[in-house]
Amino acid sequence: MTGAATAKGTVVAKATAEGLAVRDKVKWTEAKSDMPVTWYKRYFDMPSGNDPVALDMTGMGEGLAWVIGNCIGRYWVSYLSPLGKPSQSVYHIPRAWLKPKENLWVVFEEHGRKPKDILIVTVKRDNICTVVTEFHPPLSQIGPKSFLREDSEIKTLVQDVKPRAQLKCDDNKVIRSIAFASFGNPTGACGNFTVGTCHSPQTACLEKNSCVPPVSAQAYGADPACPGTTNTLAVQAKCARQKKDDKE
Repeated sequence: MTGAATAKGTVVAKATAEGLAVRDKVKWTEAKSDMPVTWYKRYFDMPSGNDPVALDMTGMGEGLAWVIGNCIGRYWVSYLSPLGKPSQSVYHIPRAWLKPKENLWVVFEEHGRKPKDILIVTVKRDNICTVVTEFHPPLSQIGPKSFLREDSEIKTLVQDVKPRAQLKCDDNKVIRSIAFASFGNPTGACGNFTVGTCHSPQTACLEKNSCVPPVSAQAYGADPACPGTTNTLAVQAKCARQKKDDKE
């Protein structure tokens, strides 16, 4: 599909069978509201820095999106969960796809929403999490090659099959603070952890680029007999750039 972009960069074309089959017959016009089954396009420059890039589809309805010819998936922002929010509204764009200038995104909108609020955003990866239970070692430690049969006996190839949690910041960053830490039976997911009925705090790992906190009740002085405990460690940490004084 071709057509000159406006000063604001947003233009639109109605989707027809002929228009989809023959690109040079597609006519792009100014974007209008309340037009169902509509194609939109816009050009954007690659954001500076190295943070991940994403397409924020907040305000759209349902459809498909492409960036430089690569489909980034189907969106259905108008469908809300019982909490009154869409299950997803931000979609990752690999930086490897992008050029410094004039990157084309195309949106096929089915519900007549106008993409005036679509944003190209960068995502900070400074919040990192780990959730590990004492009863479930990582799969890498108990995979199919972790055991050996020798003289009619099965022996482990990995001596230490204890579960390990790991926190790691990007290069040149360290763990500056711990937003959440609990050993016992915490619930929730990264960014929304909740302390359970069994709780022992964990505050280690500060000012380190990476950390492997232990996963055991003894390490945190927790009560292994606490009713309802799952012996689970959940940690959410905040990364930040290393201070000059720390490097010297």
